[in-house]
This record gives sequence, C-alpha cells and structure tokens, in this order.
Amino acid sequence: MVTKFSSYETNQWKGPGWVIGQDNVVVFVRYGGTYVRVHESRIKRDIDVERKQKIIHKHTAKSTPVRKPQAATYNNTEPDHDLVYYESDDEEPHQNDTENDENQENVEESADESADQDDSHAGSLNGSLNGEDGPESEGRDSFDLENQAENDIHEESMEHNPESQANDCMKLKKDQIVNFKIPGENDTREAIILGRAGKATTVKKSWYNIEYNQPENMRGDQISIDLRTVNDLKVVNQSDDVNEDVLLSDIDFTEAREAELDNWRKHNVYEEVEDNGQNCISTRWVYTMKELENEFHRKARLVAKGFEEDSLDEIPKNSPTCEKQSLRLILSIIASKRWSINSVDIKTAFLQGEKMQREVYLRPPKEAKATGKVWRLNKCVYGLVDASLKWYEKVKATLLDCGGTVSKIDSAVFYWYNEKGLTGVLAVHVDDFLWAGSSSFEKSVVSRIRDMFKVGKESCESFKYLGLDLSQENETIVLSQQDYVRMLKTVLIDKDRVKTSPLSSSEQTLLRSKIGQLLWLARQTRPDIAFDVAAISSKIKSSTIEDLKKVNKIIRKVQNDPVSLQFQNLGHNVKFILFSDASFGNLPDGGSQGGYVVLLMGDDGKVNPITWQSKKLRRVVRSTLASEALALADGVDCVISLAALFKELMHNENDLMHTPVDCFVDNKDLYHAIYSDKPVGEKRLRVEINAIKQLLQGGELKEVKWIQTNEQIANVLTKHGASGQDILRCFEKGLLNSSLL
Repeated sequence: MVTKFSSYETNQWKGPGWVIGQDNVVVFVRYGGTYVRVHESRIKRDIDVERKQKIIHKHTAKSTPVRKPQAATYNNTEPDHDLVYYESDDEEPHQNDTENDENQENVEESADESADQDDSHAGSLNGSLNGEDGPESEGRDSFDLENQAENDIHEESMEHNPESQANDCMKLKKDQIVNFKIPGENDTREAIILGRAGKATTVKKSWYNIEYNQPENMRGDQISIDLRTVNDLKVVNQSDDVNEDVLLSDIDFTEAREAELDNWRKHNVYEEVEDNGQNCISTRWVYTMKELENEFHRKARLVAKGFEEDSLDEIPKNSPTCEKQSLRLILSIIASKRWSINSVDIKTAFLQGEKMQREVYLRPPKEAKATGKVWRLNKCVYGLVDASLKWYEKVKATLLDCGGTVSKIDSAVFYWYNEKGLTGVLAVHVDDFLWAGSSSFEKSVVSRIRDMFKVGKESCESFKYLGLDLSQENETIVLSQQDYVRMLKTVLIDKDRVKTSPLSSSEQTLLRSKIGQLLWLARQTRPDIAFDVAAISSKIKSSTIEDLKKVNKIIRKVQNDPVSLQFQNLGHNVKFILFSDASFGNLPDGGSQGGYVVLLMGDDGKVNPITWQSKKLRRVVRSTLASEALALADGVDCVISLAALFKELMHNENDLMHTPVDCFVDNKDLYHAIYSDKPVGEKRLRVEINAIKQLLQGGELKEVKWIQTNEQIANVLTKHGASGQDILRCFEKGLLNSSLL
C-alpha cells in the first residue's frame, strides 16, 4: 500500500511511502532509501497512487548519462571480473579492494546517530532491510519526494539543459568535497565523498557514502544518499589528491584486454588443458587509464588472485630491489668515472621470468573463450606471490651470463670488471634498470639485454627513474623531485575551525595521505623536513586541525624552497663521513629521536650525499648518553655496509682497510665513553659502546670526533626548529664546513 505519514515531532506529511509490515500499532514504512517506524494513527492512504508510483519508478530506473572523454568509448555491460583503476602503469595492484565495503560498514554503524539529527531518518530500523529502491545500508539521507515529484513535471525540458547534464555526468571521486541542497531546503550542505554505495553498472550508480562537513550539527555524520536527486550538486575541490577511480564510467577496454591476452600467448605463459576439476586460481582485470596529449591510453593487465593459492607460507617470495643509498652511491661512482647515466624499462617483465617449478592452474577469463578449459602456467604471472622473485632470478641469470658479478652487499646491484678496472654497473628495481659504463660495456652487455628481453623506453642523461628526476651536465649528476613537489596540494581548512579541534575520520585519512607524500619526499631529497613529518605522524590518532596546518606549512616550504642533490667527481682518494645526533625524550610517548647523515668526501673537501635517517630510537633510554650512543650505532651500521659496497664496486674486493670512515658527534660524554677504558654505568649501553670500540680497533672506523653543536648538520633530523641550511648546503653545493676537513 502507498501511504503518506507524519512524525510526532512535526505535523508535516511525507510520502509516498510503502507499507512493508506492522507490529501491533507500529507500522514499518519504506520511504525512499530509508525505513521508518510510524504509529498507525499517523498513516493515511495516498490518493494519487498512480502518479507517485510512476515518478518514483522514473527516478529509480533512469540511468545517469556519462559524458564521453576523447578517445574513450563506453559500454553498459557489467564485467565478470573485478575492476581496479590505477593512476600509473608502474603501480602494482594494492590490497584495498574492500575499501567501499568498509565505508559501507561505517555508514551502517552511524545510522542511529544520523536518525537523531535529521527528521527524515526518524525511527530508522535496526538491521538492514533491503529494498529495490536503494543500496543495502541503513543511514540514508532522504527528503520530501512529494516536492520532488512536483518538480518532475518539467523533467523533459530539463533533460535538454546543458547545466543539468553537467551535474549528471560529473565523475565523482573518493575524497572530493561536494555541495548540494536537499529539495525543500534553502541551506547548502557540504560533504566529502567516502566511496560508492551502489555498483557503478546498475541503477544505483548515483548512490554514495558521504560524511557531512556542514551543517555544523551534522559534522562527522556518515550516511548514504542518492546524489542524483539533490539540487545544485557541485564539486568544490578539484584536488590532485582525490582517488582516481572513475565512479561513473564504464570505459571499453576490449582492445586492451585482447593485447594483454596476446602477450600471454607470445611469451608462452600457459598451456590450455581440459578442466578435470583441478584446484584453480581465479583472475581479475586491472585497468590503467592515462591521459597523454588529450588522448586516453588504455591498458589492461590480467592478474591472478595469488592469495587463493594453497601453502603460501612455503613459497619463497622475497625479491631484492636496489636500496636508495646504494643508488646514490652508484651515482657518485658514475660521476667520478665520467660516464653518462642511462635507464631501460622492460615491458611485460613478469611474463618473461623463469619457468615455474610447481603446478598452478588458472581459470581463464571469459575473453579467452576457453569454455571447459583451464590454464596450466609455465611462468609466474602478475598476482602470484613469487612473480617478482622469478623475474629477478631470470635477470640475475642473464646478467651473470654476460660476465657480471652480483654485489654481496646489495643483491640488486651488478658490476663488470676487466684488467683495467670497473667497466660498468647496473642497478635493478623490478623492471626498471639504471646503468652506466664504457662503450665496450654497452656493446657486450646492454645489447644482450635488448636481445633477451622485450625492452620498452630507454633514456639517457635526463629522465625520470623511480619517481626521481635525474639529469647530467658535464661531470655533475643532479637528482631532484621538482615535478613531484609541484603536484603537492595543501589541505582546505575552514578558517572558523579552532586549532585544538579534533579531526574527523575522513580528515585523518587525508592527513595520513599527506604524511605519506611528505615522508617519501623526506627520504629521497628533503632531510630538512624529516623530523617535523615524523613528529606529526607519531600522533595521528589524536591529531587536530593544528596538525593539518603544520602539514600545509611544510608543503608550502618545500614548494617555495626547492632542493636538488648534486653528485660530482670527487677524485680517487675518498672517505666516508658520518654525522650522528639524538634528542633525549623529545617525543610525545617519551621516546627519543635519532638521526644520522652519511657523506662521501674527496680530497678537496667536496662531498656527495649518500644517505640519511631520522627515526624513533628502537628502545626507550634513560639518558642523553644512551640516546646519542644508539643513534651513533645505527649510523655506524649503515656506513660500514656502504663502505663495503664502495670497496666492492671500485676495487672488486670487500677489504675495508682502505676505506676510511670518520664519525662526528656533539656529545662529550659519548666521546669520552668511546675512548675511555672505564665502562659506562648503564649495562645495556656497554654493548653498543664496546661494538664501536671494536670497529675502531679493527680499522673499520678511522676515528670518532667531537664537534660543536652548531657544526652538527644532523641536528635538523632530531629537533624541531633546528636549521636545515647546513645540510642543504652540503647536498646542493657539495661543500662541507672547512673546520671539519
């Protein structure tokens, strides 16, 4: 029965609603996407049943039109496989496929709270009642459909309104902020998109999970709403930080899927066998959508759901990649050798890996048209836990056959020697290679790589590698992240929010995203922001508006003060310089922050930056001496391994006697403890001190020196407000304070 109803709080009649059951005097009514409880005395039959049913059916069944981008076509078929969209071809699938489900659960948990704050939610039923008119969740935001029905008299003329179509075609994305008005209300509401509440390929494609920012009395409320039925819908932020999942598009990837299947056949990835009930792993399509020169490049990747495989813990899966400090050391060696830097990208790398040693069967996708067949894999494919390891094994075998040697310190670094010394070096990061060497090295090794693998893009002297901008002029190599820094966006903050106001869950998610962006920047090229970012990340659960403002300040700082790392020719006689520092008990939880900087110095005082670190010390300490000792121990551990790698690459041996390492500390107690025969009072600390003493006696460390605090360039890694000018001067100019030479 179609009814109208009213609540005790107001005398306003609402409808139409559908009676779905009754318990004594309580009548259960489905009103739009919301289920409400109404006393039987507040119910009356709708006299215009036929008209209302027709209009509501039109709202529910109408598909949202999608404006087609250039060079992309659309279809309305629902794919059999899960679809995931990524921003870049270089990205691998993440295990975030249940994000919308988690948003849905959050919405359901907040349904009762939403009911108290909006009379349209009054009396929401506990539990999930699934109807045909909306997605399956509680907490719906609804409004007077009677008013909407009156407005629909002009529906036909509105369909020809370009402005109305622009709203319908809007590609809403996760983390976007939208404004809209509920029909019958004059006030504008503001909310952030949490995710989709209905499938993109069904009539419920316009339902979204949202979290209110405005009005103030609804801030933080999470509900589901059909955004097709609101008025004046518009996006108020077009940030680059929003998720790139296109929520309203069904782009045709037919050609991309065919190309991927063709790659599988060309590389003999599988054998097609009869389906005799084998234990099969299912697959999914992962799509990449990239805009290049106003055209969309579509790529499809068929990925096995490797988590479905049995005995995952027994399968070796660790695959080495070149560490960032190894990469910087290699750049320093290349500059000293006066070689040019080069990069090579391998296409469909995992499909070219070593053959599998176990039986794995895949369920073919429907596009393969292999009814009654399954695929027995010959090679590892994307999604299997050991796919990257099998690819590395193939690369390693190929490079060793070419006369290379794998480093004992970093298994992703390979080098070549002849009677004249080092002739070439190559760093591996999955399918991205960085290499440099003599002309004979290119002819004998690089040409072999081109023959053995399907090579994609090759670059020389100026290119991007692993998200870093590399360029070379004369004998200097410059490493920067200017393009990445320009893409960073500050967070929009309401000027009326007080600093101590706690962040909502969506704001905390945004804060985590910003911290992740800045941490990556701090570890690659900006040590001067490392401590400030780490300090903010240590208290995310109790974060406030003040933390968001600090993040914005850091973003503006890195954008207004660009930094690049310089790698220059240091000559033949070089040594490693280690600066270490710590701050005792300066973290909110009572922990201490430690940090160190490692430089490579030449005869004339020029330096190249190799690595740095700023992190919480591994245990709570009881004194400044203990914190300084632990920080020095961490730095020594790092510099010793780098010295071994340098000796291995430059002299084809692991002997450390000829690679001097000088350490600089600004704590006199630590300095005296290292050179004193008297043991320190704290027994746990004696282990760290004695380890450093043994390295000094063995010659692996040349000496530990005490310096003034104003000469300690690692200060900025452990203290808030410390100047970063000295460390940036070292990195950009390649110069160190002359008093330390």
